[in-house]
Amino acid sequence: MHSMMKVLLSTCAVCAIAQAPAFAQPSPPLSPPGTIPPGPTTNPASPAGTNPTDPSNRTYLPDPGAPTTDPGLVPDATSPTAVPPIDNPTTTAVDPTTSSGALVNTDPSLGDGDSLSYAWTERRLASGIGISTLVGGGVVGFTDKTMRNTTSSAGGLWDLRVTLGSHLPIALDISYVGSATNINGLPSARKGTLVGTTAEAALRYNILPHYAFTPYVFGGAGWQRYDVTQTNVSLSDSGMNDKDNLLEFPMGVGFAYRTGGLVADIRGTFRATTDQNLVLKTPTLSPTSDDFAPMHTWEASAAIGYEF
Repeated sequence: MHSMMKVLLSTCAVCAIAQAPAFAQPSPPLSPPGTIPPGPTTNPASPAGTNPTDPSNRTYLPDPGAPTTDPGLVPDATSPTAVPPIDNPTTTAVDPTTSSGALVNTDPSLGDGDSLSYAWTERRLASGIGISTLVGGGVVGFTDKTMRNTTSSAGGLWDLRVTLGSHLPIALDISYVGSATNINGLPSARKGTLVGTTAEAALRYNILPHYAFTPYVFGGAGWQRYDVTQTNVSLSDSGMNDKDNLLEFPMGVGFAYRTGGLVADIRGTFRATTDQNLVLKTPTLSPTSDDFAPMHTWEASAAIGYEF
């Protein structure tokens, strides 16, 4: 019995010595639960017989615990490729006419950036449309030969004009116009002054309503009165009445410059008249309206004022 125990112990000792190198090898580290430890695998694209230990023939499985980037997420604002939020949906473009590359508003509904637009608003002005008041002066004269023979070739003119919608395609001009012309063709070399008073309204078409420079055309209607002053006249002794009231229809062209609220304006006007009864074309015992000289006038004037 004792001899048998020695044999068994000797056998166990031999087996333990034989298995010692296997237990001496280190075991691989444990991976976190739910992950697949990376390891070399044979590259399927490698030709048959390639050494699998070559790093170029290995592929690595992704680590399930590594962070991922959601392609649907917006980049961080600090990233160079981040797109800044859009606060104003108004479309803008770079003005190719400026070296500074200034942004120009291309929304025609705003009217203050696109100068070629015909928008019905102007955000740069407090009124939103342009309301201006101008005072000015110029020269005026009659187009008919009989009137030019009775009065001087040209007289003085002054006016006050209010424009509603100076930055709109269509504006309204309301004007007071005064004039004074010398009377020369009276009997006994008498002299006097023909004073005209006009109140009129006209529609005005602004060709470039949102430009600093804008040409325009206009036409309207009004009332006009003439009074002979500084002398006494009668139809029987001088062929001229001392006053006259008539309808007039102004039409013409103008050119305005606007900057910083300041407005400068020049214009030429033709005023057609009806129902004139002031100066006889030829002496007659029973004159009618057809016997009186036409009182159409021309005007060249300039004005300055302010708009808001």
